[in-house]
Amino acid sequence: MEPDAAIERRHEPDDDPTWEEVWDLDFWTADASVGGYIRLALRPALGRATYWACLVGDDRPLVSVIEAEAPIPRPPTLEFRTSGLWADIIPQVPFSHMTVGLEAFGLAFDDPAEVLGRGWGDREALGFDLEWEDEAAPHLPSRDGSGHQSVARVHGEILVGRDGIDFDGWGTRRHRWGPSDPSADEIVAAGRLDDGTWVHLAAGSDGATGYVGDPSVRVEPAPSAQRTADDLFGGARVRLGDLYLAAEPVHHAPAVDDVTAGRALARRALVRWSTGDGRVGVGWMEDRSGA
Repeated sequence: MEPDAAIERRHEPDDDPTWEEVWDLDFWTADASVGGYIRLALRPALGRATYWACLVGDDRPLVSVIEAEAPIPRPPTLEFRTSGLWADIIPQVPFSHMTVGLEAFGLAFDDPAEVLGRGWGDREALGFDLEWEDEAAPHLPSRDGSGHQSVARVHGEILVGRDGIDFDGWGTRRHRWGPSDPSADEIVAAGRLDDGTWVHLAAGSDGATGYVGDPSVRVEPAPSAQRTADDLFGGARVRLGDLYLAAEPVHHAPAVDDVTAGRALARRALVRWSTGDGRVGVGWMEDRSGA
């Protein structure tokens, strides 16, 4: 049975003050030379949205846009403007085609650890005109029972400073809504192996789930991530059913989430996957914790 197209659209919040609705979109090239992500979180009880975007790559600094006080987009769209930032996420065809637009000034960091520290970087323009073309039916529901995730081919144009990048690669997109604890510990990862197999996992205090290809699989034991001396993502070992995975960071792109409950650190990194049976791949992994 086809999923209800309404799932792709915005949802009405309930009375829970922790209710939020989040869109996460990741992208990368097969050789991990370029990658990035977008996150939009709507928090109606706080009267604001949080927006993150970044670009990483070989021989280039991390460029991040982290906006903690974005206006909540006017329904039913996800478009908003603020000082030095225009962004939009458009579900063109439910569970098939999504586009992302961004025109912003962010900060460039030679040392990604600066994002978690003083946050000092050089002003840099960042723009996305990207499309996610889903490769398969969505996985429903997400770990907490309210949401979905899809795997996709990603293509389009990226502008960073004066440079343009014609992007063609892979990505994932996730959409979830409901009560949350933004400062809770959580590990989320998604990627694609070189034989075309997609992998995904999500783990938190309420358990862990994942998949390899289409079937759902057990994540046992719950994964734990290493951290570097400067508190960046340092790698992880994961078991998804019968598949053993190792994730090693290639490019770091952390972010800081200032929420009512406290300050959460999202240690995100573009990673290379290696498996116990000899396959390799690329994807994104996030080790999130309250601080």
